[in-house]
Amino acid sequence: MTDSPVPGAIAAARLRAMRMALLALHKTLLDYERLRYERTHGRIDTAGQALHLVMNDPWFAWLRPMSALVVQADETLDNDHGVSASDVAAFGAQIRDLLQGPGGGPDFQPAFQRVLQEAPEAVMAQGRLTAALAQP
Repeated sequence: MTDSPVPGAIAAARLRAMRMALLALHKTLLDYERLRYERTHGRIDTAGQALHLVMNDPWFAWLRPMSALVVQADETLDNDHGVSASDVAAFGAQIRDLLQGPGGGPDFQPAFQRVLQEAPEAVMAQGRLTAALAQP
């Protein structure tokens, strides 16, 4: 008798839901920071220039731990071993540590809190992520 694939499928679906909510928050934060950057430094003309700035400019450095979590979720979903409940629990813990603790390093929390104060859409995206994390 073989093990049922259902628990793995449920775990993968949960991980996908958390990833999508995290990605939505990441995009919201990135869009907001891009507008702030453009107000200070001038217009970003191309997607390539924007990508280069996000990956290399100190202005966007605080967002990189969140970017890394999105990539981590993608890698977990793409691995050949499937997704386990412990993968989902660990990913949720990493997101919580990023949003509420030291998981993003010393720059993340101050910048994240600033955006939450200034951008209602970021608060809404954070709420959707919090709801996704709370799903059983």
